[in-house]
Amino acid sequence: MIPAAGRWARSPKALMLLALLPLIGLGATRDGPARVVVQLAVAVVAAVGVDLGMARVRQEGRFPWDGAVICGLLVGMVLAPLTPPGVAAIAGGLAALSKHMLRAGSTHVFNPSAVGLLAAGLAFPGSGQSWWGALGDLPAPFILLVLAGGTLIAFRVNRMPSVLAFLLVFFAALTLVAAWGGGGIHLALAFRAPFSNAAVFFACFMLTDPRTSPTRPADQASYGATTGVASLLAFFFLSGFGYLLVGLLAGNAWQALRRGMGPRPAARIVEPAPGPLAR
Repeated sequence: MIPAAGRWARSPKALMLLALLPLIGLGATRDGPARVVVQLAVAVVAAVGVDLGMARVRQEGRFPWDGAVICGLLVGMVLAPLTPPGVAAIAGGLAALSKHMLRAGSTHVFNPSAVGLLAAGLAFPGSGQSWWGALGDLPAPFILLVLAGGTLIAFRVNRMPSVLAFLLVFFAALTLVAAWGGGGIHLALAFRAPFSNAAVFFACFMLTDPRTSPTRPADQASYGATTGVASLLAFFFLSGFGYLLVGLLAGNAWQALRRGMGPRPAARIVEPAPGPLAR
């Protein structure tokens, strides 16, 4: 048991939880610890419950509880603290359910947290997303803490090209549009907190999901750039922070499509053994 616990403590998921905890603690000081704890607990319990139930239905021997916990925490850290607990539960549950229902082969296609958040937002238009876990309501220097923890995660899961490509494409494209005189005040908001904090948090903690992002550096750069372009387009048509989630799902879909269109290894032809007459 102890060696297994030691291996888990060195895993990317353990590091992810460790990186999220300071952000939760600091964000809670702004929005109220009691309210934040309830929201996180509801989202996590719903995600873990649905994931465990589906694992039993699918007769999977091992239940990866840490993935469900991270999924619930991300949902809770994005939803506005005034969101009703029932909506947080639905978002967390749908996020976990998407891992089992929206699959291609042996793995899920779309980022679970993004699916749950967008589905809950469509079902309950009054529910908001504040991305309080990105510390956008705290003084500007706190974004460095988000960037430090996120960079550590990106390096640990070997997804730094995705992060850099997304941030470069997204903010460079915004700068070009602003230089051409488009967007006005709406565009200027993307460069300020909490929108800038949300983009950094998104790139480091959600875009880098190992199960829904590519592994090769060139593919990661393409994935991050595609997500950046899709997020930019959604930014001009959607209110609130939904544009990041739409961009992520578009990037996931593009990545899945590329995998489907990619070359497949040739089947190995095994010659039959010679029969007794073939001598």
